[in-house]
Amino acid sequence: MKLKSNINKVLFLTFSILVLTCMLLYYFVFNIYEVEIVSVPNVVFADPSSEVIIKIKPINALGWEVPLRTTSGTFRITEGKDYVEIIIINEDEGFMILRATGLVGTVGIYVDSKFSLFPSYIKINFLPKSV
Repeated sequence: MKLKSNINKVLFLTFSILVLTCMLLYYFVFNIYEVEIVSVPNVVFADPSSEVIIKIKPINALGWEVPLRTTSGTFRITEGKDYVEIIIINEDEGFMILRATGLVGTVGIYVDSKFSLFPSYIKINFLPKSV
């Protein structure tokens, strides 16, 4: 009888540790706390073959990118529409691909996500090819 009560205690302790670990993983690793707007590459030349990817990157409580999750968002070009050509806008996955038209200038984009309180404003400078 004593052996059975010890096994029950060990099972209860193991189950409690497992539930606590799963809760901590959910709240600290898999939960989105903020978003970061990333543009790749950082330096873009005004060459018609240059492309830039603007991505909404979800961040967890530890400051890492959230694994296995994406966030949706909207993109609105407000400045320099003539300097870029829109290749792809995927608002469900949260990214946008732009191609330079060959003109030198600055493009301003408002990016809004459901996890951000206010829209973010990002500026992309298209530099001349000789720089």
